[in-house]
Amino acid sequence: MRHQRALGTRFDIVSMDSGYGSDAAFLRALQRDGETYVAEVHSNQLIWSESSWPHRRAKRSGKPLKQAQASQPAQRVDDFSQVQDELDWRGLKVRDSDQGWVEVNYLARRIWTMHEEDAQLQWLLIWEDPAESAPTSGPAKTLTKCQSRDG
Repeated sequence: MRHQRALGTRFDIVSMDSGYGSDAAFLRALQRDGETYVAEVHSNQLIWSESSWPHRRAKRSGKPLKQAQASQPAQRVDDFSQVQDELDWRGLKVRDSDQGWVEVNYLARRIWTMHEEDAQLQWLLIWEDPAESAPTSGPAKTLTKCQSRDG
């Protein structure tokens, strides 16, 4: 991104798949540079619905923990999406097709992520395409985490 900016390339949003979306160091660099991004994430990514400050306090007195731990348990993104209230989901027409409008259902939530000792408040956007639903497995969900300059 920095190289493209230096060349004068203009863009408003950086978009990426879950390969880059799961790279916390890359996402932090984009944030430091003030870039707005949309990144797909793996369904097993851990999130927190409330701020989870990292600590190094051990259960027993003595040596502190080598790695910081969250102050509360995390939740997988796919598990989090399954327990959201059905009334909170919204419909969105995304494009017209020869068979009519394609509509998806989406849910946007503010969540916390943590990498090492750095907790970040971010947007989590979950969407499902009813046309891709499998009767036995429920709706297919695309899980995306977003960050903008506006927070």
